[in-house]
Amino acid sequence: YCDSAACCSSRLFPSLHCMASTMSWLGVRKCTSIPAWYRYFTLCFAVLIFASTLFTRQHCFADVIGGIGVALGCYLLSRRWNPKGCILHKNHDNSDI
Repeated sequence: YCDSAACCSSRLFPSLHCMASTMSWLGVRKCTSIPAWYRYFTLCFAVLIFASTLFTRQHCFADVIGGIGVALGCYLLSRRWNPKGCILHKNHDNSDI
């Protein structure tokens, strides 16, 4: 939704805020070396960022979905190179990074 043509020029597709917050959550969600409360906090914070970009009219719904989609696509591609999905290890062994 745009009020005028001028406001649409400042809203870029996809939303990089939504993409970055999605990537942050995807990066920690299965990593057991990170506390569970922080993983849940990251998800809640990402959802709040999605909502804030819409409520402040910085992006439209398609921008948010696009940002999430780009993040999911990049995450799925990265799983080819790192199938474990977590690069943080308690013993800090870098042998499989």
